[in-house]
Amino acid sequence: TRELSSFTVPIDAVSNCLAAIDALCRTKGKDDDAVQKSVHHCFSSICNSGREEITAFVKGGRNRAPSEKRVQTAVFTLGELSLLGSFQICPGTVTLVQSMLSSKLLGSDVSIPQSIQAQ
Repeated sequence: TRELSSFTVPIDAVSNCLAAIDALCRTKGKDDDAVQKSVHHCFSSICNSGREEITAFVKGGRNRAPSEKRVQTAVFTLGELSLLGSFQICPGTVTLVQSMLSSKLLGSDVSIPQSIQAQ
């Protein structure tokens, strides 16, 4: 899960990784609160890390910000996480991701690369 939170998992493997963790929670977590808490903690960590990556990208400019690839993976991962239905992403993170859908960050002059918009 550390790789998911650091957005180093190849983007084409993210969906399967999240689905496997979610399936674990659905099968083993039915009767085991510890498994449910562990999966929720994992998903929360991914969500928090994603929000931090995106915020650093927006605030830091290209020199100090995370790589475009990591932000692209973070946006994709958050989208996949939101599709699971077993975890609710906080509204502020959803709004942050939605604000990156145009070529400029809404309300600022920060350019959003097309590779990130595509996610």
